[in-house]
Formats: sequence, structure tokens, C-alpha cells
Amino acid sequence: MSTFDVHAIAVPAFTLTVEPDRTLRFASLNAIHSNLTGLRAQDIVGRTPEECLPAEVAQKVSPRYLACVVTRAVQEYEEELELPNGRFWWRTTLTPLREKPNGPVTGILGLGIDITSIKLSGQELEASGFDPLTGAANARHLEKMLGDAVGRAASGGRPFSLVLARLAQSADACPEEMRKSVIVHVAGRLRESVRQTDTVAHLGEGRFGLLLSAATEGALEVSLDRFRRGLQAPVALGPQETPIAVEIGGTVFADGASAESLWNAAEADLLARAARRAPAPRADRGPALGARARG
Repeated sequence: MSTFDVHAIAVPAFTLTVEPDRTLRFASLNAIHSNLTGLRAQDIVGRTPEECLPAEVAQKVSPRYLACVVTRAVQEYEEELELPNGRFWWRTTLTPLREKPNGPVTGILGLGIDITSIKLSGQELEASGFDPLTGAANARHLEKMLGDAVGRAASGGRPFSLVLARLAQSADACPEEMRKSVIVHVAGRLRESVRQTDTVAHLGEGRFGLLLSAATEGALEVSLDRFRRGLQAPVALGPQETPIAVEIGGTVFADGASAESLWNAAEADLLARAARRAPAPRADRGPALGARARG
């Protein structure tokens, strides 16, 4: 295979050879990788992952290595591995190596970035009730807040509204990083449109839940209209502007309502409004990130 001096690479790096029957054997491991993980070159070079790695780790990494060989394409992914020096989160890149441009894959260059501290920070943030991506409340926090609000309203307190919002399905086709940027922008705009006493939560995958002090159907409609207008402007991502479409609906607490019934009612309202606002299909209309929401 092509020769790479992994010791000249300034991040954790390793190589594997690929035999004609696709048997994979470690060929090198740099000192940065070894010092960080506790794996030693003398223990793994010349051996297959199954021969030199813990069984759980080998079961995770071997299919990834094989996919790089079979597809002849770069593989990029995140993985969590239990290694001699502890449990690590990696952002791994595997590059197939060939002797000839159109020849078979004869080796793999693996590069790893240690993202353990980032992952742990995200887990701590989530446990504290906040979403790591947007900084808004998370689903667990909203569930608690909704239960508390139902209890207060049922005991004679002020009614409130539950609003659900989600990116339109057309956003699912966007690249992952672009989708994340859109989600962050939507969360920011929603938080700008509510009172300080209201709650905005990112429930995951571009879905949002809001607890509002709006206590009547009329007040809820005013809030929904404000959200739609606030989300109309396209999102600026670098040199381009990306239009977005957000489906939104909600419900007001009524006597006898539970957290589950409120959730179901808000979801039903969202779906009904989305159906009414859906544009008629056009033969000349191609796929897009999202049609601009109408106010």
C-alpha cells in the first residue's frame, strides 16, 4: 500500500493494510494516538482488530474499516470506544489508500480527533435541562414545566398555551450542518418572539415546544401569527440566504386537560394548519429546503 509516515501527522493517526481477501491488519500507530489512548504499536501492528482490540471495540470499528474498503470512499463518523486509558469519543476519518488510481484499496489511513470533552459538556448541559445544540430548554425540561403548569392551572391558576413547531419535511433533505444551523436560527427567533416568563424548548430533530402565558384562543392566535412572521425571513448561511418553512400549531389549557391531552391537541392543530397552508402541487416545482412561510 502507499506509505504514510503517521508520526509526521499532528493528530492521532494509524494505518491498516488490506489483504486480497480483505483481511485488515494494523500497519502503524503514531505516538500521539498511543499516548492518548494507551494502545501500543508493538501490541497491534501486524494484527487484525479482532486479535488486538477488546471484543466490544473490534465489533464497532471493523465494519467501519470494511465499509471504507468496499465503497472505496472516505468514511467520516463519530464513535465512542472503551480503550486502555478510558472511554473516548472520537470524530474519525478513514481514507482508502490505493497503489493505482483505479486499483483496489490496499490500505486505510485513519485520523481521529478526540471530542470527549465536547461530548461530556453536552451531556452535562442536557442533564441540566438545556439542549446542547440551541441552548434552549430540552424535552425533559419542557415535560417538567408542562406538568407543573397543568397542576397550577388545574388548582385555579392562570391558563396557558402549549405550542408545537417543527421544520417542514422539505428541510430533511438539507446537508446535516446546514440543517443544524437552521435549527439554531429558528430557536433564536422563537426566543426573541416570546416573553421572558415563557419557555422555548428544542425537542430534537428540528421540533420545538413552547409554553406561553397566552390564556385565551385570541391571545394564542396573536402569538402564532407573530411566530410565523418572525420566521418568514430566510436564514443567512455564509454568502447565501436559505428560505425556511416551519409548521406550527397550539392549544389553550381547558378545565380537565392533562399534559398528554394538551400535547395531542397541539399536535392535531399543527397538522390541521399545515394541511390548510400546504400549496397545491405544481409539476414545475423542484425540491427545496422549504417554501417561505406565509404570514
